[in-house]
Formats: sequence, C-alpha cells, structure tokens
Amino acid sequence: MTTALFDLGNPLVLLRLMCGLFFIPHIMGKLLPPRPALNFFKAAQLPTPAATMYVAAVVETLVCVGLLFGIQTRWAAWIGAAVLAVAVWAVWRLQGILAKPKWLWNIGGIEYPLFWMLACVILALASPG
Repeated sequence: MTTALFDLGNPLVLLRLMCGLFFIPHIMGKLLPPRPALNFFKAAQLPTPAATMYVAAVVETLVCVGLLFGIQTRWAAWIGAAVLAVAVWAVWRLQGILAKPKWLWNIGGIEYPLFWMLACVILALASPG
C-alpha cells in the first residue's frame, strides 16, 4: 500500500475516502441493534426485508473496504452508486414522493442519498481503469 492511497492533497483521494467512510454508519444501522434499517426495509416493501438488509450490509461492507483502501475503486464506486440508487428509490417509494415531493434529507427526502450516489458516480468515472 502506497502513501498515494491516502494523499489528502489529492481531491480524488478525498472523494474516495468520503464516499467510503459514509458507508460505515449506513452499515452499522443494518447490523447493530436495534437495526433501524430493518423497519425501513419492511416499510419500503423490499423483498424478504431481513435477508435483503443483510445482503445490502455485506455489499456495502465490500464497497466500503474497496473505497477506503483503493481496492478496485472504479468497481467499488459503481456498486456503491447502484446500492445508493436503490436507497433513493426506496426512500422515494416510502415517502410517496410522486404525490408530494420531499427533497430535503432531514425530513425524509432523497437529497442526501442522491448526492452521495452522484459522488460515487463521479468517483467511478474519474478513477483509473
């Protein structure tokens, strides 16, 4: 592992670390009691909510490790963006955003996961092969 992986003077490294670090609380909400994400998965009517939540936690953990340590960064960022696209869709569905749109994340909207998803897309596009 080279120091270039953690060169905080490189904006792409900062973006990679930010995208990776943000997955940590996302994962913890799925694995640590009281598992608040489980109620979200149930309310969003995702298939087999508990199993889907644990699969999401595993995928997010792999994405997090990949992003934090620069392992297959491009793929990790694309997969992270896909996971977050599902999160955006689930929030959209849960909040009935088509009927009365909610944008702001602090009132249950899609602003935060959408921003984070787009950051992962930018990272994937900017990362070397």
